[in-house]
Amino acid sequence: MRTRRLLGASLSLVVAAGVAGQVPTTAAADRDNAPSRWDGARTVKAAERAADDVQVAADGGTWALAARQVGGATGADTWRLREHTDNGRWGKPRALPATVDQLSFDSIPAGGYTLGAYVANGRLWGFLHYPDNPGAETEGTLHADPVDLGPAVEGAPAPQVEADAYEGYGLIAYAGTVHQRFPGSTSNDNPSLPSWSSRPAFGPAGTQYVPYDGVLGFWTDASGDLMVSDDGLPPERVGNARYVDFVSTDRGRRLVSQGTDGSVTLHDYGVVDETTGRRGFTNPRTLTGPSAKRPAPTVLVDAFGTLTVGWREARANDGLVLWQEDRPGSGYLEKPVLVPGTRGRATDVVASYLGNLTVSIQRKGEPGVVRVKHLPAGTKSWSDGVRLVSPRRPAAVGGSALSTGDRDGDLLLAVNDARGTYRFDFTAPDAYTRMVKPARTVRTGTTYRVGWETAWAFAPDWQVRERRDRGRTYGDWKRIEVADGVQSTKVTKKPGSTWCFSARGRAGGSFTAWSAQRCVTVRR
Repeated sequence: MRTRRLLGASLSLVVAAGVAGQVPTTAAADRDNAPSRWDGARTVKAAERAADDVQVAADGGTWALAARQVGGATGADTWRLREHTDNGRWGKPRALPATVDQLSFDSIPAGGYTLGAYVANGRLWGFLHYPDNPGAETEGTLHADPVDLGPAVEGAPAPQVEADAYEGYGLIAYAGTVHQRFPGSTSNDNPSLPSWSSRPAFGPAGTQYVPYDGVLGFWTDASGDLMVSDDGLPPERVGNARYVDFVSTDRGRRLVSQGTDGSVTLHDYGVVDETTGRRGFTNPRTLTGPSAKRPAPTVLVDAFGTLTVGWREARANDGLVLWQEDRPGSGYLEKPVLVPGTRGRATDVVASYLGNLTVSIQRKGEPGVVRVKHLPAGTKSWSDGVRLVSPRRPAAVGGSALSTGDRDGDLLLAVNDARGTYRFDFTAPDAYTRMVKPARTVRTGTTYRVGWETAWAFAPDWQVRERRDRGRTYGDWKRIEVADGVQSTKVTKKPGSTWCFSARGRAGGSFTAWSAQRCVTVRR
């Protein structure tokens, strides 16, 4: 997946009432997207230029990297870097130069690592950062020197950096050479460290290279057809389309393409000839039909391998549409869903390690204002939006970028304003379970359905309990047996009785706290 970018401006927090600096109430602080969960500080000082871009990466610990383009007004591809480390402060990078040219990197939520490349002192350099507690994968962290990949080539495009979000492959393609990363193995039978190899590039200028256990090259020919070559073999035609993204998921490898008419199509990739072992693309499914003004869609994969595709609709109900393949815990988003409140000039979406989705929206006519909302993993409802406003609102829209390398779902938002680049941190709530059924807690029938869900993490199974409300006292809790993966069950109670229910979900190897109880009364 490529580094995700969105248009925006540097931000400062404004709480729901719209008064800067107001202290949220305790109730507000408990909400999934409460203003109290956002914090910020200046990262890079620079003059205001609307053309400047920004990139940001973060891991599962204290490390983060922010880069601001400082040559946007003149077209120069020069970047100023700042690093956040375990001392809790932003400063000049420890191993990277403070200023580089042609910077590209890809930060992977599923692994927490960042792969990048840049040009400095006439050379191409590569770097690789692992998250805290990297285990056996200690070679090549940013605490070591970047790797010299050879001389820079005058006039060559910026290096292309691609890192697979699910299987750990990566590559750096530059000036006719592809440097590919192969993930290591923690298997007891055959443990190994990650390794790198270099090979000549193939395909015409502008080819998009993608890593897996080999290398795929995608390009669009003169007739508008999308062509693909597997490891330099003769190319095959995919269709009259352009490349969007190629990813590994828990359902297999997938290609997302966009037709010349704006339609978005999903393809499977695998063996198509058992005799020769030849691989190719099959089973094309149209996710959305033609729309001439539709921009390129966004493709995301979380640590569970769940595929998310998002695109903007340019019709009367303009907004962001999301679709997921086999969403864990529910069928929500398995049909395209228009995300409420996403009409705007620019919209972006990211998926966290645990599968939480976060959307940012900037509306036309509101430079310096970004709205952010979340779809916590395991749920079907979006959080309230929070409104983030620049402390010194810029004259025009600048660049911003959102990263979510943290395993707990925390976010880092880097944004440009008139004084440089500002960064905001979002602290995600811990996973929790809540009762969601029945909606009416006073019933006329003796049989009703009780339901529950876990938010901010996908829970594969739950424990459920019940107790009787006798007025001034409660009976003892008793377990209700439910099958793994089941999120509701029917119960039958006597007229005139009140029963209370509570649940907890297993997320990340342990159970959440028991939910608040929901009590249901059956009328006499």
